[in-house]
Amino acid sequence: MQSWLVTKRGTFERRSLAGEALPKGKVRVRVKYAGVGFADVMAAKGHYILAPSFPFSPGYELMGLVEESSEQEFPAGTRVIALLAHMGAFRSWVDIDPSRLVAIPDSISDEAAAQLPLNVTTAAALIEKSARLESGSSFLIVGGSGGVGQAALAWAKNRRLTAYATAAPHKADVIERWGGIPLDAHEDWPRQLRRLRPQGVDAAFDAFGPASFQKSWAALGSRGRLVAFGFSPTIEGGWSPFLKGLAYLGGKMLTGWPRQVAACSAPRLSVTNNSWYRSIFTETFSAIKTGTFPLTEPEIVDETLVPEVFERFARREVTRKILLTFSR
Repeated sequence: MQSWLVTKRGTFERRSLAGEALPKGKVRVRVKYAGVGFADVMAAKGHYILAPSFPFSPGYELMGLVEESSEQEFPAGTRVIALLAHMGAFRSWVDIDPSRLVAIPDSISDEAAAQLPLNVTTAAALIEKSARLESGSSFLIVGGSGGVGQAALAWAKNRRLTAYATAAPHKADVIERWGGIPLDAHEDWPRQLRRLRPQGVDAAFDAFGPASFQKSWAALGSRGRLVAFGFSPTIEGGWSPFLKGLAYLGGKMLTGWPRQVAACSAPRLSVTNNSWYRSIFTETFSAIKTGTFPLTEPEIVDETLVPEVFERFARREVTRKILLTFSR
């Protein structure tokens, strides 16, 4: 049984896990799949502000089987997913608080469920918690063809929200498939949006840093809200775009009223709103069953190839959700 650690910036170490007693109040989950995301790669390169201190195990999300538990809700053998508050999923087993676990219905495959924790929680957090959008509202999401973007579009469709999304022209069909209105990311998309919706949108969701934040701000309606859920368009982020992004948001907080700004960290929000975090998957599982939630065919990669996978992210060669698979 193995664990991957980032011991210092850009340096990985694969260690064997020794047998340990299960801590009281925890559930031991044998990890089958751990999702790989943008934040993991940034953290490994030392460019992610919310990364744990070195050494740390990357990975915000996992799918696996309960191996040991005293919790009636999660007996041994239960298939579960989890979003971790501070990473740590790149290992053969994880001892986790049961409040972080969500049982997977029999009708949902392991591979489908493994794609959900981070994307679903982020999309729901943006719409429900940060922007507090109600039926009939509108929003813009920058980078709508990605995992979070598609999840947000699905939530919009199911919640009767009007959604606009930027994307490369050849990905416009992805936006339209989920009921969104595509904006050409290669052109002046704030102007495109204003032509389609002169009054602007009620919220703009943006993870691409200060230059993009300015465009999103221009797309807002008179009482709209800009929500940042990231601060850099590349994995070479770090303190500079983060501080510039914070300065921009801070300036708009002081001078932009009645328009507003907010920042969203789904993993942390899921801890402070635990019952909400677990409840959003009930709706998601139902949407999967009815075909109204986007799922793609993930790329399954053996965990021994972690360094290679991270280099592929750095070279922008990843086009599908990557799930690391762990063996015993």
